[in-house]
Amino acid sequence: MNWLKLYDSISSYLVKYALNITLAIVAWALGIWLINALRKFIYKALNRSIQDEAIAKFLGTLIVAALRVFLLITVAGILGIETTSFVAVLGAAGLAVGLALQGSLSNFAGGVLILLIKPFEIDDYIAGGGFEGKVESIQVFYTVLITIDNKKISIPNGVLSNSPIVNFTRDGKRAIELKVKAMDVVDLEKAKNALVEAAQQSNLVMPTPAPEIRVLAFDATSVTYNLEVWVNADDYEPALGILQESVKTVFEKHKIVVG
Repeated sequence: MNWLKLYDSISSYLVKYALNITLAIVAWALGIWLINALRKFIYKALNRSIQDEAIAKFLGTLIVAALRVFLLITVAGILGIETTSFVAVLGAAGLAVGLALQGSLSNFAGGVLILLIKPFEIDDYIAGGGFEGKVESIQVFYTVLITIDNKKISIPNGVLSNSPIVNFTRDGKRAIELKVKAMDVVDLEKAKNALVEAAQQSNLVMPTPAPEIRVLAFDATSVTYNLEVWVNADDYEPALGILQESVKTVFEKHKIVVG
């Protein structure tokens, strides 16, 4: 090997591209400094807007990684390296990974949307994705519900974010609608007054809005009523049980036969 020729080639290259190399070094150093300075700001901003620390940290890491890739491409361009092919390879790799993880990415994106838009929060009682229950946790890929009969259901966030969501407890109160079939078809007011009395016996039922009774259906032997009362969201289950017992007790007191 002719070391002299090699030395001359390297020297010529350094002289020719000295400015580019210097600019690339400065750009890299300045870029790394800026990214490190922005990283703390990014993490703080995400932690303020997203309650889940794991998701906030994961998103922050993705943003920082994207900034570093952008910096690397910029430095390569300054050095005169063709970046078109480099970007194409990165794009193809990203597409392949995206297709392979399509379901997981959909669930992750759904989780981020849920945390940002906040259609529900922890301890809210919701219905969505074909299920209903109290929200136990909002995780990266799944939202966990606890049903009335104490079953734990993990719903993919992608499914939940793309389906209608009913939040029963967002306003802090919830309506109980109780259907009661009475065999006394003659005296409607008697049955309605008995239902109001049953509602007023429970200290869990809110006085306002006042209990509302409507006739849903009737036939030759019975009338079906709908009793609607409002309770605190946390009192829904015990209030429902107490209300059912009160209706039975009051109807027996007024000699109204329940169908």
